[in-house]
Amino acid sequence: MGPVLVRDLLGISSGREQKSGRIQEVLDLHPRLRFVLIGDSGEKDSEIYAAPRAHPGRILAIYIRELRLDAGDGRVEEVSGTWREDVPFVFAADTDAVRGHADALGLL
Repeated sequence: MGPVLVRDLLGISSGREQKSGRIQEVLDLHPRLRFVLIGDSGEKDSEIYAAPRAHPGRILAIYIRELRLDAGDGRVEEVSGTWREDVPFVFAADTDAVRGHADALGLL
């Protein structure tokens, strides 16, 4: 139990395709687990996290720390129509905003 950090599986200089492939591998390796994907806008994670769409019901939420938002203002922007209707895709200013949103969903 606990987080699976893709960066630890890949190393520092990994490309987008490799990261997407490793996420797919982790999903395939643990078919009964559900996941929350967390990333930031500086690494193209919002594009990379589109890969798990083939696993309905397994992704509970996607959180992207948007580097252009002002940290500390608690701002959260839910993006609709970009992933799946049943999976919140959220841009947040900081970890506190992510925590608040995840708590409201009952993920914490």
